Amino acid sequence: MKKILLFSILTLVASLCVQAARPKVVAHRGYWKTAGSAQNSLRALIKADSIGADMAEFDVWIASDDVLMVNHDPVVDGYMIPDTPSTVLRQNVKLANGEPIRTVEEYLDAAKDLNIGLVYEIKWHVNTEREALCVKKSIEMINDRGLADRTIYITFSPTAHEELGKYGVPHYFLSGKTPQELVEMGSSGPDFHYDVFYKNTDFIPEFKRLGMPINVWTVSTPEITQYFIDQDVDYITTDTPELCIKLLNETPSSKDVRVMDFNLEGAESLEAAAAIIRAEHPDFVTLQGLKTTPEINKLAEISGMYIYFNANNKTGVAVMSRTTPTEVKNLDLPNQFRDTPCKAIVCTYDLGNAIKFNVASASMSEENDVTRQHQAEYITRYLRDADIPAVLGAGLNDTPKSKPWETMRGRFGELSTDEVTFPAPVPDRKIDYLLNYPADKVVKRESYVRPTAASYHMPTIADITVKY
Repeated sequence: MKKILLFSILTLVASLCVQAARPKVVAHRGYWKTAGSAQNSLRALIKADSIGADMAEFDVWIASDDVLMVNHDPVVDGYMIPDTPSTVLRQNVKLANGEPIRTVEEYLDAAKDLNIGLVYEIKWHVNTEREALCVKKSIEMINDRGLADRTIYITFSPTAHEELGKYGVPHYFLSGKTPQELVEMGSSGPDFHYDVFYKNTDFIPEFKRLGMPINVWTVSTPEITQYFIDQDVDYITTDTPELCIKLLNETPSSKDVRVMDFNLEGAESLEAAAAIIRAEHPDFVTLQGLKTTPEINKLAEISGMYIYFNANNKTGVAVMSRTTPTEVKNLDLPNQFRDTPCKAIVCTYDLGNAIKFNVASASMSEENDVTRQHQAEYITRYLRDADIPAVLGAGLNDTPKSKPWETMRGRFGELSTDEVTFPAPVPDRKIDYLLNYPADKVVKRESYVRPTAASYHMPTIADITVKY
C-alpha cells in the first residue's frame, strides 16, 4: 500500500463536497416559552428569529370587519374573533405578556425585517365563504410584502386547503390522511401530529418516495425530537425550539460525495484514464484491473489523489480518494477451487461529524461461477457486518440476473444505471457495478456511465448522499 499526493493544493481544492441536510425548526406559535413572550405575539416571533429558528408558526382568523387577526383559539377574553370587529379586539384583548392581540398586517410587517420563514395556519371557520376570503386576503398580504418565498400554508380545513391549492402556494394538511389521500387532495404534503407517524410507520418512507415534504407537530421532548431528526423529516414544529436546535447541532449531518468505479483492464494509457478521472472530479474511485505498483503510483500522481492497492500475482484492486482513510483492510476473497486469487480492499473514511463510511473495491473470479458466488457472499457480508454505510465497486465478471449478481443485489442497493459497460468502445453487456448499503444511509441522487475508449471498461459514476 502506498499513498501518493501530487500537489497539496489539489487536495485542498478538491476536498469533499459537503452539504448539510437537516429538518427546519418551526417555533410553534413563535418562541413563547421564554421570559416576556406569549403565544402568537410579536415578541415570540422576534425571539424565534433571534435564536436561529428556521420558521415561526402562527394562527390566523378573519374578524367580522374583514381584518385578519393572529390568535390560536376562536374565542379570546370572551370575544368570538369571527363575530367581532378588529377594533374591539385591539382595544380590549391583551396577550399574556401585555401585548395587544396582533393583526396579521402587524405580524407580517415585523416578519419582513427578520430572517425567519413563516408557517401560516388558516384556521377552520364555520362560514366557508369567510374562510375563502381569509385565504385570499392572506395570500395578497404575503405577496404584497415579498414574503411568498419564505411562507408555507397549513390548515385543518378541507375548504381552506382547496382554496389554497387554487393559488398554487405550498399548502399542507394537518389531519392524518394517507399518502394517497393527500395526493388526491393535491396537497403539498403532510403536517401531522407525531402520533400519526408513530402509528403508521410506513407513512414517512412513502411520503419521501412521493417527494412530499413532511412536517410533524408538536414535538417538544428530547426523545421525540431526536426520533424525527433521525427520520429526516423536513420540518419539526416545536414548543421548545432551542432544544431542537441543540439536538440538531449535536446530530451529525449528511455528506454529498461523488464515487466512480473504473476497471482499467486493457487501459489505453494511464494518462488517458487519469484524464477521465480528473474530468469527473470524484471524491472516491474504486479501481480494478491494475497490474503493478509503479503503475498505480503513476495513476495516483497524475490524478492528484491518494491510492491504496491490494494485488495478486496478476492484477489488483485499489481505492483512490482525495482524503486519507482512517483504516485500510486488504482482503483475500474465497478461492476454494484454487482459481486465480481474487482480492478486495476496504478503506474506512471519516466524513466529519462522526460519519464513518466504507469504500470497497473487489474483482471477482473470471473462471468459476461457484467461486464468484462465494466471493459475492463474502464481500457483501463483510461490509454489512461493519455496520456503517458502504459503497462497493465491483468487477463482477458476470452479467445481471446471474446468481452472484442476485446475491449482491439482495444485500445491497444498486447505484449503477442499466447502461452497459463492457467491452469498449462498443459495449454490449454490463459487468461493472456500484452498490450501496444501507439504502436509507447511502442515497443515490444521480448516476451514469461515461463513454470512453481509455479502457476496455467504461466507468460508472454516482452522486450520493451519505447519512449518519
